[in-house]
This record gives sequence, C-alpha cells and structure tokens, in this order.
Amino acid sequence: MAVFHHFLVAVFLLLTPSGSVAFLPFGSNLKVVTEFGEVEGVDLRESYGFLGVPFGKPPVGTLRFTEPQPPDAWNGTLPVKEYPPGCIQECKEPPDGCPLTISEDCLYLNIWTPRSNSSADPHPVFLFMHGGNFRDGGGGVPIYDGRYLAEFADTVVVTINYRLEAFGWLYLGNITDPDSGKQFSLANLGLKDQRLAMKFVHDNIEHFGGDPNRVSMRITISGQSAGAQSVGFHLMSPESDPLFQQAIMFSNPFGLPYKTPEDAIKMADTFSGYMGCDPGDLKCLRSRSAEETLDASQQTTLSLYNPREILQFFEQWHPTVGEGEYPEEILEAFALGQYQTKPIMMGTLTEEGVLFIYLIFTGPLRPIAYRALLRVATVDFYREAIEQYPPVLRGDQRDILSKVTTDYVFMCPTLNVSRIFVANNHPSVYHFVQDAAWSFEEGWTEDFSMCHGRSCHGGDLPYIFRSAPLGNYSFTDRETAMINDMSSYLGNFFHNANPNIPKTDEMRAKQPKKLPYWPKFDQKPGNTYSLLYSLCGSSVISNYGKDICPLLDRFGYYQRAPLNF
Repeated sequence: MAVFHHFLVAVFLLLTPSGSVAFLPFGSNLKVVTEFGEVEGVDLRESYGFLGVPFGKPPVGTLRFTEPQPPDAWNGTLPVKEYPPGCIQECKEPPDGCPLTISEDCLYLNIWTPRSNSSADPHPVFLFMHGGNFRDGGGGVPIYDGRYLAEFADTVVVTINYRLEAFGWLYLGNITDPDSGKQFSLANLGLKDQRLAMKFVHDNIEHFGGDPNRVSMRITISGQSAGAQSVGFHLMSPESDPLFQQAIMFSNPFGLPYKTPEDAIKMADTFSGYMGCDPGDLKCLRSRSAEETLDASQQTTLSLYNPREILQFFEQWHPTVGEGEYPEEILEAFALGQYQTKPIMMGTLTEEGVLFIYLIFTGPLRPIAYRALLRVATVDFYREAIEQYPPVLRGDQRDILSKVTTDYVFMCPTLNVSRIFVANNHPSVYHFVQDAAWSFEEGWTEDFSMCHGRSCHGGDLPYIFRSAPLGNYSFTDRETAMINDMSSYLGNFFHNANPNIPKTDEMRAKQPKKLPYWPKFDQKPGNTYSLLYSLCGSSVISNYGKDICPLLDRFGYYQRAPLNF
C-alpha cells in the first residue's frame, strides 16, 4: 500500500503545472464554508465562480436608507452559480454593462478563483468596484466577469454591488432611525456598502483561495469611473484602511465636484417632495415602493440639471463631503496628506470626454455656443483657454469640447494627484494612459456610436477583464498583444505591488518576452513617466500632459457651480 501511495503522489505531481501541488481550499464539489454559511460555486472551465455571495442583509423595508448590516447566517448550502441582480436602477450603459435583473435586495458579490495553486503561496485578491455615475451598473455583468483575468493573473477576482441613485446616496446627516431608535449618519451609504463587501473579503477570502495571512495579505481595491472615485474615498478613510493594501484607479474624474452637506440636504428635500413626503421623513420614504423611489430619484436629477453647467451632467447622486470621514474634497484631502499611503496605479484614456459630450449635445454644437460654454466655465481664464482650445473654423464643435472635458475632468487632475502623491513622499505611484479603440464596434450600441474608432470612457473594461468573448466578440492579434501586456502588469502589481516583477515561473512564462520596464511616475527628478497602452505596442512616455495641464492646474479643479434647487 505504501508503494502504491507513493506512486499516486508521483503521478499527481507530474500532472500539476510546474510540478506544484494542486491545491484547492474547497473540495471538488466547490463547496465553501464562510462565516455566515456554506456556498456552492460553479466550474467555469477557465476558473471557479462563486456568483451572488451575500455580504449584507437585504436593504429593504426598515433597512432601506440605513447603514448596511452583515447577512444573517443561513442553513444548508446556498447555490452561488449565477450573476446576482443589480441594485435598483434604470441602466443606460451598453448591454454588457447592465444587470439582467434588478432588485432592492442586491448586496451581493462575485468571486472567481484560479483552478489551482500552491498551498505555500495563496492568491492575491483584486476587488473591483463598478462605474456608472453612481446611477447604474453592477458587479454581476459580462464585461466585469473575472474568469479570464483570474486565470491569467493567478489572482482571486472579486466584483461587488452597492446601492445606487437615492438608495445609496441620499443625505440626511445625523438622525435617529424612526424604526430602530438608533442614531446614525444617513450619508454615503454606497461607500458603506462597499466597505462591508471589503470586510467580507478580508475576513473570508482565504476560504476561496485568497491569501489568509493577515500580515502579508494582498488585497488590491480598484474601480473604474465612479468605482475609481470610490477607491479615492476609501484611501481617505481610516475605517477602510485595514481592509486593503494597494489600489488601482481607472478613469477617475477627479475634476468633478461633490456636494456639501448643505447642497445634499437641499437635494434630499427635493427628493422627499417627489416622494410625497415631508423633508427628512424617513418612515414615509421607506413606505414607498422601490419603483416609486427610483422614479423620484430620477425626477430629482432631471429637475436639477442645468445644461449650462456641464459638470452637473456627470453625476447628481454621489458622495457628500465636508464632514465626518470625508471632511474635504478628494484633491484637497490628498494635498493635505489626509489619505492612506499605499502602492497606487492610476490612469486615463485619451478620449474620455467624447461619450459624455455627445450624450449631452445630441446634435452639432455651433462655434458661438462653444465659445459661450467655455466662457462660462473658465471665467477669468477664458482668453488663455480659448487659445489652448480654439474652435474649429466652422461646423460641429463637439470634438474640441470633448478634448476640454477629457483634459479638465480626467487627464490633468489625475496627473495632478500623481504629483501630489510624489510631493507627499508616496513611495510607489505608477501612471498609465490607454489609446486604443475596440475592433468590435458592435459592442458600442447605437446610442454609443460616437465611440466607434475612439478610445472612449469605459473602453478599457473588456481589455482589463479580457471579457470580450463573453459578448461573442473576438480580439484582434494586436488587441491580444496589448491585453497580455496589461494583464501582465496588473498581475505583477497584484502579487508584488510592482508591475515589473513576476511572482512565479508560471506567470513569467505567460508574459510577453519584451514587456517594457514600467518606471515609477517620479523615477528620475525633473521628469514624469507613464506607461502607454496602444495597439502599436506598449511603451514608456515622459512628461505626459506637460503642454496642456499647467493652465488647468492654475485654474483649479472641481469648481463649484451654483446648484439650481
């Protein structure tokens, strides 16, 4: 028997990659015991999926408009094999970015774990927060499916839901709950949802193959657009600090303003009116249906929108700053050093503004209208701004306004934050730029045809997650080469907080032979460095934005336009 046993072990070692012992923290039946109960996942071929794992109680009834609570323990085995519903919304994203179903019961997360690993070296974790203007989207959608990235990067991938619209962003300040009698802060519930999901991952991910070592644990939080904004807030928050070790921000619109408590209360009063409730009457607000609440949330947004104040178009329901955990605007807080110093990656696409400007202005924009918009936006800087962004001689001005938006909302403030981190002696900042358009233009539906042939906002997502095959799209050879570069840098960062160092021989074997070395943003004094992803090959560029951003830096970001309540 002993000889036979040794023979089986030898065969087992030969059949596992690189001679490492195949190790699963769960059995072949894909059952995992969390602190709340047992779940059963699904074999997705590329990786194992646990889709729709509860991390919070359903925020319904008396739990609507209150801080999220951990889920109740359950008996038996909970199947987690399908995407969960997204939070209540009217989704306006391309189809692969929209949940198939929605529900007010939506506090679920999704986990993809590689098929095998070495028990001596558990996986790092990549926790991603979706974008969507804090208005729509969800963690359980095809574009964010983590099965391919988990396999390539040898990483546990997690996506999460959080409450949207008024459900997640209503502000009433410090109040007494009329149902429980407890005092709490009704503010930024969406961020609190995210933190509860982060805590679930921190406390339970070892059961799914994540690193259980509380000292060396490697959890990277990340997000795109509104998700990247959320990451910025978690970097500011001492309460979020112990739950992650590093961060990545894709397309963070740092140039947008947030609401003060005073403005947020006025918005809440408008919302209460559309709900048929007295201002701040929480019991009344909870008595309305989810559909009535969503309708009132959208009516509030429409009533406050002013086409002359373009920045308001981006977001209405979003975080409130000026007290508590978030006493300052993000850029102010970062400049003051009020953030957690962790390894950081961040960057933008080259045509972020196109999608927004073409959605705001559905027809051609005349030169006189462009000049008027720029004058209102820049005030004292108008003469310099019109020189830097001159209108085309005749015809549609939407492309030049898109360029202004890209630079002011995304590119320049992101570079500004990178410089702030360096000035604060941040040890590890990596900046990137992406200039690549989808070959599968049909992925942009008719409403988003302005993004055909452009490096549009959100255009990086199927590249990050390698997820186009789930939409029945194929990558070209040049796209595949760029994606392999991207996945290699990301995987190295997940494992080592450095995009240049493969953790294992297996990862080294997957990576392109001539992967350019990615220097830190401040690698050499007097210069800045960025990694450029493009279909012509990845490369390092220096002093990105140096001819454009000084004017906008002097003008300042997140300028507060008056709100029309």
